[in-house]
Amino acid sequence: MGASATDVLAASEPLSGPYLAELGRLAGRLSIWLSVGGFPESVPGDADNGAPVTRVYNTHVMISPSGQICEPVYRKMHLFDCPLVGLRESATTAPGDSVQVIDAGFANIGLSICYGQL
Repeated sequence: MGASATDVLAASEPLSGPYLAELGRLAGRLSIWLSVGGFPESVPGDADNGAPVTRVYNTHVMISPSGQICEPVYRKMHLFDCPLVGLRESATTAPGDSVQVIDAGFANIGLSICYGQL
């Protein structure tokens, strides 16, 4: 998601932001499914009120061939904290609360994000 916590927070957007909108246009133009894992989604309440973003969700989004974001999205539940090596994902990432499956028509797709991804 980024080289540092500062990079992650600066790159975060809501699901309705320009990055996923552009990927939606691409998926629609090419009529393809896109799997976007490791998307730094702004946690509602931070950016909404103009305050600096202090935490993000590490989000996995599926975009359909029509260019729409499929609901539900998956927000990483099990954050990677390893104090022995100085890693603490929970310092800037809020945990999700449930597993998610998308019905893609041709298959059900379980969404996930690697345990060690920062």
